[in-house]
Amino acid sequence: MSDQTSTATDLPVGTWSAEVTVDGTSFPTATMSLSADGTLGITTPVSRATGTWSAEGNSVHWVGKEVYQEGPGLPGHVLIDQHMELDGDTFASRGKSQVYDQEGAFAKTVNTVVNGTRVSRSPQTESA
Repeated sequence: MSDQTSTATDLPVGTWSAEVTVDGTSFPTATMSLSADGTLGITTPVSRATGTWSAEGNSVHWVGKEVYQEGPGLPGHVLIDQHMELDGDTFASRGKSQVYDQEGAFAKTVNTVVNGTRVSRSPQTESA
């Protein structure tokens, strides 16, 4: 759940366009949707993620599980653990992710950077 001491402008609630960099390599833009109830969703051209977030001031901790479509070179899923710093309608997030192969076996831990810009103060719905 989000921290009740934060104000509406501090919270990351809304829809965000995000650039993801894993171990120095950039990947296609992701759309992140953070809801006031502390849940989040992420969509990319090849994956979907769900998770939770909590805020303390402008610092946000978020975790999730990203599941990939089957395909050559794609992982099966990734467990995400990130710490985000908000600055108005932008954020910078850093953390480590655990990557699992298509069979579910642990493959590696990667350093992940996510930078985002808020495109709406309303979370995107699953059907959007």
